[in-house]
Amino acid sequence: MTFLEALPKNEEGNIIVPVGGMIDGEPVEGETSEDFLKLAFGDYVNKEVHLSESDYQALLTLSKGNWILNWRIFREQGII
Repeated sequence: MTFLEALPKNEEGNIIVPVGGMIDGEPVEGETSEDFLKLAFGDYVNKEVHLSESDYQALLTLSKGNWILNWRIFREQGII
């Protein structure tokens, strides 16, 4: 299974992210598209899960802000 296939999706096919934003300092769930992830994270979306530790660390280095939080949560949940 690829990274992109493993991510949770809603009925519309959008990817559900645990931290889509913050309200009053608390994270709120959000969603994004497969197209955005392909554009923003390139080859990572096609990698097989579970990512190797080096691929995971490289993904974190490439990421900013809430995306780092999302990847950490997905890693802790065993998704990536």
